Amino acid sequence: MPGATRSRQHESAMERPPPVRTRGAFTLLGLTALGLLAVYLVMPQDLRARTLLSSAAGTIVAAVAAAVVLRASGRQDAWASTRKFGWALIVLAVVEAGFFAVPIVRPPIGSLSGPPVSARNPPRNGCAG
Repeated sequence: MPGATRSRQHESAMERPPPVRTRGAFTLLGLTALGLLAVYLVMPQDLRARTLLSSAAGTIVAAVAAAVVLRASGRQDAWASTRKFGWALIVLAVVEAGFFAVPIVRPPIGSLSGPPVSARNPPRNGCAG
């Protein structure tokens, strides 16, 4: 209709939420990634220490990621699934913590927590192969 003002049906969808400061989250994630890289660069040769360090690093990384995602889920423009993803990361951190606890309770012995391969399958008839 001429002369009639247009109704803005989706006015609320067209408005942008205020900008959110994410510098701290990106800094935290970046420092965590650098820490994880440093852990894997100085990985010890001892199997028990390697298992503990790897599991501890996984636990910390998953916990930091969960904290960042759960904090972001409270924002006005967050996706509906963000909170669920944050809880999934918490579950991952708990599983990694379990992987961290197992070698403390039951330390690994040798390669793959068992005797050396040559002891499990001795050569037959005196042959080496």
